[in-house]
Amino acid sequence: MQDEIYVEKCKVLREEVRMMLCKTKNELDQLEFIDILQRLGVAYHFTNEIRNILDNIYYTQTSKSIKNLHATAIKFRLLRQHSYDISTGMINNYDLDQQLD
Repeated sequence: MQDEIYVEKCKVLREEVRMMLCKTKNELDQLEFIDILQRLGVAYHFTNEIRNILDNIYYTQTSKSIKNLHATAIKFRLLRQHSYDISTGMINNYDLDQQLD
């Protein structure tokens, strides 16, 4: 009886997180959300949603560079972790001395 309650609660929570993930529209927020899910060890519940988000980010990359080093680094890491062909050039273009001021 108690197990059934936990199983049902787990299903409800998974759906809530899935809806939150799908509603997040800002690229950096999406990347940070995916990173958090991976660090918590629950990303496997959302593989399709994560793949869709990363596909969208990868295939709609603009030629202009992101000014935020954190955003660029997390984007680079997550895309590489998920086997996307992403160049290290996106990070090499930074003037790190200027970013650290």
